[in-house]
Parts: sequence; C-alpha cells; structure tokens
Amino acid sequence: MRRLNEFAFATAVGFVTLAILNGQIKAQETGNAGEIGYLELFSGEKIAGHVIRTTGTRIFFRTTSGMVRTYHKRAVQSATNADGQSVSCTIALTKAPLTTAQKSLLGQVASFHAAMTNPAVSKLIDGASEECVAELNRLALKKSAKNREAAIGLLSLVGSEGAVRRVVKIAVNDPDPKIRFAAANYLLKPNCIRCVKSAGLIEEVRKGFADKKRNTRFCLAYVAGKAGDVKAVPILKKNLKNSDHHFRESAALLLAELGDASGIRQLLKMAKAKKNDNECIAICQALSRLGDKKALTALKSVAKSKNARVATAASHAIEKITKADR
Repeated sequence: MRRLNEFAFATAVGFVTLAILNGQIKAQETGNAGEIGYLELFSGEKIAGHVIRTTGTRIFFRTTSGMVRTYHKRAVQSATNADGQSVSCTIALTKAPLTTAQKSLLGQVASFHAAMTNPAVSKLIDGASEECVAELNRLALKKSAKNREAAIGLLSLVGSEGAVRRVVKIAVNDPDPKIRFAAANYLLKPNCIRCVKSAGLIEEVRKGFADKKRNTRFCLAYVAGKAGDVKAVPILKKNLKNSDHHFRESAALLLAELGDASGIRQLLKMAKAKKNDNECIAICQALSRLGDKKALTALKSVAKSKNARVATAASHAIEKITKADR
C-alpha cells in the first residue's frame, strides 16, 4: 500500500519512522495497514492508537485506552523523490502543555452545566489530553477552587482510567459530604461504570458503601452493581423502600439484573400499583427484557390501563415473554 505521508517521531530515546495512512499511524518497519497502529520507540515500547489530526504545529494521537496525547512538532529534515514530491520528513515531538488561556478557561468554569454549554470547554474535553486531565485533577483537589465540582464532573466526562480513578477516590474519601455525593453521582455515567469494571476499581468503590449519606451509598452501590458486583445487593435492597420512586425503580431494575428475586418482586408490586405512568412503562420494558413468566399476571392487569402508552408497553412485554417461553 502506498504511504501517503511518512514521519519520523523523535522521542526521549531516539527516532522512529512511521507512516500515516488514512489517519492511522503505522510503523514503517511493518508496513502493516491494520486498523490500530502504534508509536514504536527504540526501547521497544509500543504505544497503540492512531493519529486524530495534525495541525501546523501539533499532532494529536489517541491511545487505545482513549487518552489523547498532544505533541508539538518541528520539521527537522525532509526528503523528496525524483519528481520533487515530498516523500518523508522527520519531526521532533515534545509534549504540548495547556496554554495559559486554556488553563484560565478551565479555572473560570463555575459549574458543570456552565461547562457543558461553553463550546470552548466542550472542545477541550472532547480532545482531553493528559495535560488537560492533570489540570482538572489539580482543580478537583484544590480546596479553594470555586469550580471544584465542575472539575470533577469534567473528569467523569473524559472517562479515561486516570480521570475515573480520581473521581472514585473523591467520592470515597473527600471530607465534604456534598462533594462526595457529587462525585458519586457523576460516576453513574455509563463510560465511568465501564471504566470501573475494566480498570478493577470495584474494590475502591466498595469503600463508599459505609458513607453516612444514604444517597451517596446508593450511587456507589449502583455503580458497583452495574459493574457486576453482587456485594452491592444489600444497599440496593434497602432502597426498595425509598420514598423517591426513581430510587425504588433503579434499585429494583438493578437487583433484577443481578438475579436477585427481591428486585423482580418489587417490580411486580410497582407495576400492580400503577401510580406513575412513566414508571409503569419503564417497569414493563424491564420485565420484558428479563423475560420472567411470573410477570405475566401483573402485566395483564397493567395492559388494561386507560393510558394508551402504558397499555401498549404492557402488551409488548406480554408478547415478548410469551414468545420467549415457546
């Protein structure tokens, strides 16, 4: 395959020549056109990932773990063929720190909502570099920082292992109960739950099961439970009697997913009560996914609802469970 561009990346341990093919970075030695390339150093270290984009002064490389590494580049030497076309160049790379303006931008964010409505912040987080995560870590730990909670929220949005690990530690160990709850709540994002599971952070999350605040305990138990931890079951069961139907519903759904019978019993009880239409629809959909035949009697009762949306959801659930049982 023809090499579109060829670069030699300078590192602390030497140079390595690589080719960029359709945005993917490849080692020249292999000439391989696989989907994932890598930076291969003379030390033998390989950093898997691909080039996201290049500018006149920077190269943005995303590793397979999702972290973006930003490098300054400087043309050192170039070569041309007989037709005068550029065929290769050598580029010296150095890590690109956050600019003063970027640091100021992160430092002035007053809330997570404000950050998400600011295009400049969103762009910075979308391509979150190691330096960006380091700055957010600094703000998240700085007791006097006005935007501390926003920094924690942005770390959870980045979702890399290092960022999520920091949010977990704050949720479990921070002396401020409001900050602990905020961090635990941010961990409910699917990307954070996946990271907790893949990075082996469940044991760390469990440390928060003893938190004095019920809602913080629930959030952390939910995160652990979604990651497959059955030790979250006792806390989830306690929330089946929570006065807030959102907590009851979430606890019941997760218990059912974990194979605990109390979750299915609570879902059936809530379906029969038919107090909240949206809740009832969500429960019908959950019972449909679980496929438990014991739910059919309750679902048939719900199917008689005067609310067309509720009745339709129940009917669809009955149909799916019945077909699966054949």
